[in-house]
Amino acid sequence: MALLCLDSVREDFFREYAPRLQRRADVVYTQCRAVSGWSVPSHASMFTGELPSVHGIHVHTRYSTPRSAEDTSLGDRDLHPFGVCENTYAISAFGCDELFNAYTDIPPNRRFPKGMDVAQFGKDNDEVGVHKHAAFAREAAAHDHPIASLANGVFDRLDEWLAESSIPKLFDDGANIVLRGLKKGVDRAEEPFFAFANFMNAHSPYYHLYSYDRALHSASSAWSSSGYSTHGVNVADDLGPYEADLRKTRELYGASIDYLDGKIDAFIPELLAETNEETTVVVTADHGENLGLESDGKMVGHRGLMSEGLLHIPLMIVNPPEFGSSSTIEEFVSHLSLPTLLVGLAKGILPDITADHVRAERVGSLMADIVDPDSEEGRYWNRMIRVLYKDGLKREWATAAAPQTLELDSERANWQSPVDHAFDSTAPDTKYFTVPITEYKRRAETKHKSADVDATTRDRLEELGYL
Repeated sequence: MALLCLDSVREDFFREYAPRLQRRADVVYTQCRAVSGWSVPSHASMFTGELPSVHGIHVHTRYSTPRSAEDTSLGDRDLHPFGVCENTYAISAFGCDELFNAYTDIPPNRRFPKGMDVAQFGKDNDEVGVHKHAAFAREAAAHDHPIASLANGVFDRLDEWLAESSIPKLFDDGANIVLRGLKKGVDRAEEPFFAFANFMNAHSPYYHLYSYDRALHSASSAWSSSGYSTHGVNVADDLGPYEADLRKTRELYGASIDYLDGKIDAFIPELLAETNEETTVVVTADHGENLGLESDGKMVGHRGLMSEGLLHIPLMIVNPPEFGSSSTIEEFVSHLSLPTLLVGLAKGILPDITADHVRAERVGSLMADIVDPDSEEGRYWNRMIRVLYKDGLKREWATAAAPQTLELDSERANWQSPVDHAFDSTAPDTKYFTVPITEYKRRAETKHKSADVDATTRDRLEELGYL
């Protein structure tokens, strides 16, 4: 079995830009909701089936508490789990390797993961010019994998040169490396295995890659979404000055999903052909992305909100066990039920994971680097948010903000609109959630923990917009 996570891919753009995977799918869930709005809590919930306030992994505790596979969806059967991941917040430094027999981190500057980390070498070595190149060549030659190390250096320098030119970047952000890692993992793993992979092409920043379909976007080879301030967009009264950049962002976002669609669609039949047992493939996303649309609250990125742009995500299954004709399931399902789905598939059944209500939760929003967390603005942006989908409505409670009810439309994915609808703002704390929202937020801030990561990892998190 394989679980493929398309990082930051929302449902409406997936429907438009991933036609190959949708044709290949045997089961499609059209109303799947992520548990949270960004990678760390979402990944934890995908494997535990727990809300962030239960598993305890969120903004105030930004690394995975090591837990055994027996406590997650991997422990219900004698599976041989391995993972390949290019999301910096889901790498070994944050404890995400604890669940797997083998786990490969894919930094963007290491096209050959066994070779040297070029960025880390640059941090550690103070020499300049030809002396630095010579020092790198010596260290690469002495490395356990000298050819891979030298190749990493060449590709890293080429990327730097292309970034300063009008030529598009030649290599993707890791999809090809992840797929190579999956193939190697399948070759080495005993069956039955559980393979997990995270693909980051659809995550910001967005820019043109040589492999993207030029017909899908109007951005120049030199343009990048990192050239404008996402927080500037999110606090702007008028998006007029940003409209051209937002249009290019949406176009490149779509182009990145189109690229992933082609790559993964071509990989799946290879995977099925190389395994002795029947292999089921589950495709989903950890969360979506705000793209400055009206229904996104004219926000971009994935800080602050719990919009449908962030929560409504794809979920589909290829080659499920004991299954006849293709099926489209339109009832609500949640990533809280993803472990139940994976365990059922591993046992050879397709469980019913639909529900009459769906919950989601966000504990803080990574805003301390942008606004003073103790200010009124800081408390608003860093608020805790709880969401309940029930009776065709979306209800939202938050610290430092008034509760609201939102209307959804089954015909328009990722759309929401506020409606006047009174409800008891205390009800979810007693009926659908364990700890009252204000109490949990206070506890989380008191027990704040940070992962001790190296400078290269911090740089990558900053590039992705997390720091």
